[in-house]
Amino acid sequence: MARRAKASAPSKAIIVGEHFVVKGTGALVTALDRGVSVEVEEASQSNVEIESDLFKIRVSLESLRDNIANPGWKPPGVGDEVLPLMALLRGLAARGYSLLPHRAVIKSSIPVAAGLGSSASTAVSYALAYTALHGDPLKGRELFEASMEAERVAHGKPSGVDVAIAVEGGFLYYRLGSGTRRVESGLEGYDLVVADTGVKRSTGVVVKDVLAAAEALGEAGELIYRAADMIVDMALDAVRRGDAGRLGFAMNAIQGLLYALGASSIEIERLVHAMRRAGALGAKLT
Repeated sequence: MARRAKASAPSKAIIVGEHFVVKGTGALVTALDRGVSVEVEEASQSNVEIESDLFKIRVSLESLRDNIANPGWKPPGVGDEVLPLMALLRGLAARGYSLLPHRAVIKSSIPVAAGLGSSASTAVSYALAYTALHGDPLKGRELFEASMEAERVAHGKPSGVDVAIAVEGGFLYYRLGSGTRRVESGLEGYDLVVADTGVKRSTGVVVKDVLAAAEALGEAGELIYRAADMIVDMALDAVRRGDAGRLGFAMNAIQGLLYALGASSIEIERLVHAMRRAGALGAKLT
């Protein structure tokens, strides 16, 4: 009987702090109850097959072994969307996990290119299932580092917050260079609603645009980052105290800063204001 392994990882919503974390600002992030699952089955033939809603790959194990060391290589007939997974397999091979003939099925319950961390959830799920197939599943920091191999290809210079929440779940405070710490939430009786504008955007492109806008603003841009960090601290205190009203105020405030740096869009602004009119205590992009 062929060996099988299955793993899943949650998607994320950043409550406050995204697009500022790349400059060292803290962020509050929570795992959602939707994400990505990956089932890996050892194959009898010498092929690697990967199937998702975005692509299908079928490549010989020999070809994969011959080309995996090349960062720009991808199986013929597929687009660049497969490059993060190629980077992941390359990183796992470098960590001592041999390339095995296998079939992987990726199932996602979240939209892609919507700021919900689908690429990170996919990388974590795949890394965990694939290493479990070897009988030695990655955990904790090792799982984080391996999954970041894929995120760097997907997003350029990711902060790591998406991978952190996919690995650890729950409610986290994250700061670049300092890692994560779990947040004990005092919030009860409130729902977090996540809506999709339907407009696909590249996180990497938005991050570059935000950094360019902050640089163009000079000292004023630095003040925006300082203000964001203070708002994150305020939000962290509100979460611990269970003060949903104050948390909502912090979300609204940081949305204004994100708009100032060009991270928002007309579609997001319409949705944000519609949610506030409908009674949301706070609304912002994620």
